[in-house]
Amino acid sequence: MHLYCDSPIESGYYSNRLKKPPICYYCGKNNSLVEATDDLLHGYQSVYPLCSNCQLSGHSFHTWDIKVGTDNMGNIICLSFHSASNRVAEELSSEEKAINKKKSKEKSERLLKSIMWEYNM
Repeated sequence: MHLYCDSPIESGYYSNRLKKPPICYYCGKNNSLVEATDDLLHGYQSVYPLCSNCQLSGHSFHTWDIKVGTDNMGNIICLSFHSASNRVAEELSSEEKAINKKKSKEKSERLLKSIMWEYNM
């Protein structure tokens, strides 16, 4: 691993997966850390700490994972790939939406059948 003065804290501090006290992803300070929202914490595999000074400077929580966007029926409509330096959001095509809708319907039908079988309906 190559570390430079402008490398994010994550590269050297968090990447070895040892339990360490939280420090700001951008500046490395451990005071005045901002609390991440539950939505953010549940939506990503990793949400790195952010201090209030870096937040005031325009930084936001650094996240790492694939975020799945769904409509109000639970159908997947968008996939966002988040990494250290870029964010790419790509809406699913009509064909992909139809496939996901079909899979959702099949899964619901299987679940209903298993419930009916369980309760001898």
